[in-house]
Amino acid sequence: METLKKISTQTLWQILAKISSSLSTLFILGLVAHSFGVEGTGIYTLAATYLGFFYLIADFGVNAYILPQLISGDTPLIWRKLLGFRLLLSLGLMLIALLLLPLLPFSSPTFSLLVRLGIASILPSAVFITASAYFQSAFLYRYVSIATLINSIFAAVFAYWVVSLKLPMQWIIIGNTGGWTLSAVIGLIFVQRTIPLWPIFEVQFMRKILVSSWPISLMLMSNMLYFRVDSFILTSQKSFVDTGIYNLPYTMFQAALVVPTFIMNGFYPLMIKHLEKDTKRFFRELKIATALMAVMGLAGIIATSLIAPVLIPLVTGGSDFDASITVLNILSLGFPAFFLSSLFMWVLVVFRKFKPLLVIYGSALAINIVLNLWLIPRLSYIGAATVTTFCEYLILIFQLTILYKVVYRSS
Repeated sequence: METLKKISTQTLWQILAKISSSLSTLFILGLVAHSFGVEGTGIYTLAATYLGFFYLIADFGVNAYILPQLISGDTPLIWRKLLGFRLLLSLGLMLIALLLLPLLPFSSPTFSLLVRLGIASILPSAVFITASAYFQSAFLYRYVSIATLINSIFAAVFAYWVVSLKLPMQWIIIGNTGGWTLSAVIGLIFVQRTIPLWPIFEVQFMRKILVSSWPISLMLMSNMLYFRVDSFILTSQKSFVDTGIYNLPYTMFQAALVVPTFIMNGFYPLMIKHLEKDTKRFFRELKIATALMAVMGLAGIIATSLIAPVLIPLVTGGSDFDASITVLNILSLGFPAFFLSSLFMWVLVVFRKFKPLLVIYGSALAINIVLNLWLIPRLSYIGAATVTTFCEYLILIFQLTILYKVVYRSS
């Protein structure tokens, strides 16, 4: 009962924050769709996707790796070293993002400008991720939620101001950077109540992180590429118009996928504790979580079929995005697999099975790329949505195979 209460409390805070950020994202997408059309939506969402890669790389899987140490070790010292690592990493990522931009197989002056202006947001996003690691370890996710809420409100208001004044699209990206900066500042304000904010740049600590966490880092990076490489293939094979039709429902679909992520953010620290102290309790709660994820996934399919025909026109305000309804329904068929694979991935992380996870997501990425290169020229965004759903069930099968061999035999 105590476990359920802790997870529920942390999940509730995250859901409240995600509701605000999702509404903000949908509001901004609606503004972009109304003001800049299908092609503009494709350019904007692809630029956001490109920058999103570097937000996720800035995590580098280190939060998952370092969380047990933050829970049971010298929390202030470890966190300050983590902050130093993240600051250097994010500065390097900003440079890489800029250098890779001319090498992309597609481009437009607007897309390049959006990315260049948005690169500055990588640094505050990395700082906020670092603050989140401490909040997760201390079950203080309400602070993450408060910062996210303020970020969401700022970004939405700023975007409305941009559209009202009929300013160019790049101003919306500038507002995004401002929102991340606000999140970082607010996160640090909460952290400094218990931890000094001066970062520690310790080479030995950084080297240890890179050596010890590289399997989970590569696994998460493979997972990240697996999720969004289709947008880049779609743009290079088709056009920004096709990308706009696909990315708009995909953004909505992704918003729903944070629900299992939120649950796991609360469940993961408890899994670590229970596996060490009470194995039977660990497996009992794992069975409950599995049933919960499966039911939520099935409910997601039903809800999407009812909501999609209303939500897409409501957000876009026109018929140019009618095909997005079909895309969203195809993507929703993967909800059960996405929800369950989110749980099983972190179960394998708890058991330190990083290399099997790397093999799973590396294989899924390769299959995903091959199938997209084959289907997108033939079916465009329908092919991309179909591949995404198919590959997630493939990942689930791979995970269950590893779980049977590694986890359930140990119970």
